[in-house]
Amino acid sequence: MRWAALAAVVFGSACQHDTRPPSPEAVCAQIADKIRASKLPAEPATIAIIDKLIPAIKASCVDDGWPDDAKACFVAAKPDAASLMTCDRMLPRAVQDKLAHRQRPAN
Repeated sequence: MRWAALAAVVFGSACQHDTRPPSPEAVCAQIADKIRASKLPAEPATIAIIDKLIPAIKASCVDDGWPDDAKACFVAAKPDAASLMTCDRMLPRAVQDKLAHRQRPAN
């Protein structure tokens, strides 16, 4: 009988949907994945640059105060340069400056 109750708790909770919003880290990882998968020129040099920028984008998204509407825009955007640039323009100048600073190589 105890096993049946335990199984009901375990399997019952597995069937419930998690209604909590995703963590900022999860949203920012989704944004970074969208940018990486975007239909930007698929030249090796461009891909290499994007891959180097992804960690800075994730960190900036989590730590630099990206507005929720900009994050939502990136998540919903089509994976093309025009759509992503529309979202990028939603970032305030201060956030853009912080992101640019993160993208600079350390001296």
